[in-house]
Amino acid sequence: MVVELQVPDDIAEKLAEKWTDLPRCALEALAVDAYRERVLTAYEVQRLLGLSSRWKTEELLKRSGADLGYTKEDLREDVATLRRGFSE
Repeated sequence: MVVELQVPDDIAEKLAEKWTDLPRCALEALAVDAYRERVLTAYEVQRLLGLSSRWKTEELLKRSGADLGYTKEDLREDVATLRRGFSE
């Protein structure tokens, strides 16, 4: 799907002073906001932005102030999964 944004020229010029790749910036903002709203997973953010690794995705989300959503319960489940894997 192609999504187009129409931005008045004077505003686009102002934005381009800060962000040279305005389309990329807009796509990242959309992805981060969708992650914050629990519309996209971190993996889907990675795919949408063409990031090469989970670590690059987490770096982007952290830099953007997005909660990574990893709870104590997630940690407990991960530890339990690892323990099961080592005991088999």
